[in-house]
Amino acid sequence: DLTWRALPNLDLFVAYGDIESTDELGRSFRGVGQGANYKFFGRYSLKTGPLQGAYVGLGYNYVNRRAGDGGNTFFLDPYNTWEGLAGYRTGRWGFQLNVYNLTDEVYARAAVSNLFVVPGPQRTFRFTTTYSF
Repeated sequence: DLTWRALPNLDLFVAYGDIESTDELGRSFRGVGQGANYKFFGRYSLKTGPLQGAYVGLGYNYVNRRAGDGGNTFFLDPYNTWEGLAGYRTGRWGFQLNVYNLTDEVYARAAVSNLFVVPGPQRTFRFTTTYSF
């Protein structure tokens, strides 16, 4: 993982993993993305002016091919999703809107068997309000 303040108002976050996870018989573990998996996220904050305290962010997530079951009889395709956020912080109050799966990507997130595959969530919105004391 890497966090970098590229500019006074811009924070970047990167996570990367290259996994080759197998059991003693050489089978991939169910649900573990094999090979490169990564995330990128950027957040831009307004530090001065009339919108001081406002911020926006955009992120990308890539999950590689995964075994759908312990016997490796089928595999789930890789997927990628985007997420975004916008928020405002003033004094002790904070307000934030997150949007997950911005592009409403249809993908298999997990599986119990080849007959029961769990889809990833559709585009989802979450609004939060915080108060710090």
